Amino acid sequence: MQEPASNARRGTGQSTARHSKRKRSVGRPPGAVSEETRARIIDAACQCFAAAGYSNTRNEDIADAAGLTTGALYHYFGSKAELFAAVYRYVHGILVGVYRRAFAEETTCLAQLSAGLEAALAVTRAQPALAHFAAIATIEIARHPELEVLLRSDVEEMGLFYRRVFAAARQRGEIAADLDIDAVLNLMQSSMFGLVWLRSRVQRPEQYEAAIRAFERLLQGTLFTSR
Repeated sequence: MQEPASNARRGTGQSTARHSKRKRSVGRPPGAVSEETRARIIDAACQCFAAAGYSNTRNEDIADAAGLTTGALYHYFGSKAELFAAVYRYVHGILVGVYRRAFAEETTCLAQLSAGLEAALAVTRAQPALAHFAAIATIEIARHPELEVLLRSDVEEMGLFYRRVFAAARQRGEIAADLDIDAVLNLMQSSMFGLVWLRSRVQRPEQYEAAIRAFERLLQGTLFTSR
């Protein structure tokens, strides 16, 4: 006897559902795929923001670079500002991690600063776009209030990190007692910002490395010679 059409359709539907269920259970879980896509978007956005800046980068450009539709991009990030903030936190996390590891291996403030510079230099060699993004980020945050609101606490984190470093150096007697910690902090932050900005201005990487070496000699007191 031939199976009724309704039952045949029902059986086919059940078979298809079981097949789909089996297909979904094979391979990476959906969460892993989502994280990979998010990471791909952040990488593409880093490249785009580094090349064109915040204002001149369109979400369409980022979606194209990530191999996605603009609609898919908005599934992960609600606005361009949120995406810039995500890239900033990604880059910031890498750099803070680099500094912390480098600083932990040294016992004096001068050695820590030099090690941090060398570690950051290695990052710029390996990931030029990351360095270029870091170079423009502070300027872009200052220009766009929506970015400043999103990233205020993140920007302050690096300052707090250096404050702890200099406070420990003061306790060890490595910073002159008559110098205010805030003055030292402001000087070093402006110097670091200038070096990061320089990376986006020089034409050749060796020019940047030469500037890093000169700054290290300034810290060590060997940049100038006495007559």
